Amino acid sequence: MPNLNFLTTHVGSVPYQSAEGLTDTLASLLDAPAWPQFASRTFRENMYVQFSPTLPAVVEDAAKEKIYFNTRTDVSSSLEAFYTPILSDDVDAFALRQEYAAGFFAMLETLRSKEVKPSSEQMWAKGQVTGPISFGLTVTDQDLRASLYNELLSDAIIKNAAMNARWQVRQ
Repeated sequence: MPNLNFLTTHVGSVPYQSAEGLTDTLASLLDAPAWPQFASRTFRENMYVQFSPTLPAVVEDAAKEKIYFNTRTDVSSSLEAFYTPILSDDVDAFALRQEYAAGFFAMLETLRSKEVKPSSEQMWAKGQVTGPISFGLTVTDQDLRASLYNELLSDAIIKNAAMNARWQVRQ
């Protein structure tokens, strides 16, 4: 049984293009394997981009490899679409998407394929989300103002991170 005071894990981002074999290695070597993020594989696996698709008024510019919030238009309909699943506690609406987090789904498959350990041992895994402070200071609006300082956006960023974390735990 691993020493629960000092579980081994990893940060998340890895310099690989594919999960092939990697998730098996991570799961076998670490006490609490984390799903790998492949930021060098695609712009969408950037730690800010991969958690952004559900956010209101977010614009993904793949050509410039940038995301930002468009606050120049009326965002009320995108806010309504964002908050509706929150109010109904629809955690699945905040699921990671395969094209944004291939490593999550590969690790999930690896962990689910493992035989069940004896009841005296606990199997751990580490999920991850980009924190709201990092996200809110890095991802700006179209005028390069940090989204953390926009009341509507900062609340959505916090709730988005929380709902995605809940979704990961359920997986």
